[in-house]
Amino acid sequence: PHDRVLVSWGAFEPQADLEQWVIWFDRESGRISQMEFTIRDIAGWASGVYYVDRYETIQGLVLPTQFSARFAADDDAPVHQYTYEDVRFYKDERLAEILPQ
Repeated sequence: PHDRVLVSWGAFEPQADLEQWVIWFDRESGRISQMEFTIRDIAGWASGVYYVDRYETIQGLVLPTQFSARFAADDDAPVHQYTYEDVRFYKDERLAEILPQ
């Protein structure tokens, strides 16, 4: 089971020139499992989905570090894959309260 959050700008109704996202959170882990999105600013009809393929613990935070993008949820092969490597956070006064010590 998942909880979903709609991310929109200005209004919840579809907008001709702005993207909208639905972020799926796994109820058990609290982690993002997928993100559905529209691509209205470039191609008004287009949409897609990102799946989180990998998480890593970085400086005490569990973060998604690999995503695969598909045009539709039932597509077998991704059209893009994004991998984040060598992720680091630098502590300063603004981050000290949220990062583990």
